[in-house]
Amino acid sequence: MIDAKHFVKEHAARNIPLGYDESYELGIYLMKACRANKLARIFCRGIRLASIQSIGLLMALHNQATYAWKKNGRKLDHPLPEDSSEQIAGICVAIFEHDIVKSKFGFLSPNVLYAMDNCGMGGDLTVTANVSTIAAFIAAAAGIPMCKHGSPANADGGRHGSSDFIDMCGINRFAKKKAVEKCVEELSFGYTEALDVRYKAHSYSNPRHSPAPAHE
Repeated sequence: MIDAKHFVKEHAARNIPLGYDESYELGIYLMKACRANKLARIFCRGIRLASIQSIGLLMALHNQATYAWKKNGRKLDHPLPEDSSEQIAGICVAIFEHDIVKSKFGFLSPNVLYAMDNCGMGGDLTVTANVSTIAAFIAAAAGIPMCKHGSPANADGGRHGSSDFIDMCGINRFAKKKAVEKCVEELSFGYTEALDVRYKAHSYSNPRHSPAPAHE
C-alpha cells in the first residue's frame, strides 16, 4: 500500500515531483486497481480506494509547477529527485512492465534498425491542427521510421487530436499489429491509437471494452 498522505503532503502540496521509486510504486498501484476492477468486475471498498487515491495523486502531481520544479538544496525527510524526469520515467516504466508488455499484443516490433515516436500535449484551446502528427509525416517522408501514437482531441470538441487527424487522412487507427509493423517497414509510418485496449493487459476479461475489428 502506498503512502498517499506522504505523496500529498510532502510532494503534491509543495509541487515537488516524486522520485523514480515512489512514482514506480504509484504506477503499479494504479495498474493493480484497474486490473482488479476489470477482472473481478467488482468495485469493493479496497479497489475503489486504490482507484480514487491513484487517480487523485496523478492529477495532483500533474501540474506546471511540479514539472518545472528543480532541486535547489532544500532538505526534507527523504531523498528528492533532481527534477520531474524521475516521476515521468517511474510511472511510464510501471505501465510498460505491468500492463503493456504483459498484454496479448505487447509492443510493436517492426523490422527496422530503429523507430521513433513524437507527441504533443494538445489542449492549447486555440483549435490548431495536430502539429505532432504532421511532423511525424514529414519525418517519415525523410526516411525516419515513425511509430506514432495518439488519441482523440479532448479540448476542442474532438476535432484536432492526432486520432482525428489520422481519420481525416483515411488511415485506420485501430489497424492490426502486423499491418502497422508492415507500414513502418515499407512507408516509415505507423499509427497506434492510445485508447486501443488490445495493448492493455487488464482488458481481456471484458470484450465490451475492445474496439471494432480492424481491417488491414
